[in-house]
Amino acid sequence: NRDAPELARLLDSVEQLTKMMDRLSAPTASAALPVPPSSEHRRAARAAYLRFLNELEAVEAAVLGPKARPLAETRWWVPLLLRWRYYVCSFFSWGLLSEEAALQAADCLRGLGITGIVDPLAGSGWHASLWQDVAGFAAVAVDVYEQRPV
Repeated sequence: NRDAPELARLLDSVEQLTKMMDRLSAPTASAALPVPPSSEHRRAARAAYLRFLNELEAVEAAVLGPKARPLAETRWWVPLLLRWRYYVCSFFSWGLLSEEAALQAADCLRGLGITGIVDPLAGSGWHASLWQDVAGFAAVAVDVYEQRPV
């Protein structure tokens, strides 16, 4: 969209991320239930997730940053973003943890002798996957879901 390029890029990144998450959780032809994704697929999903976080930052800057666009230009974004948020949170959680934040937190936790993490509200298991794959922590994902796509 010419009038809202930041929002258009964000929504495109959400579309790409959704496709990636759907691939991660799809059953194979030989299995009725999802199989754990390969490390290659998880890396690709993390790249799509990083793009999404970067585009989300651009929207935040356009609305709230020091060079924010006038409210008259971005007012219509709010209802869309509020509805969209529920969809995105169904994949991850209400908080969005970046790889950099996971690495920084892991360094602090290792300094305290902690080498693993239990995610008691794991949802899809995305953050537990970040802790394990990116931060090198032992991670256990627990939730009411029987199967987690990640």
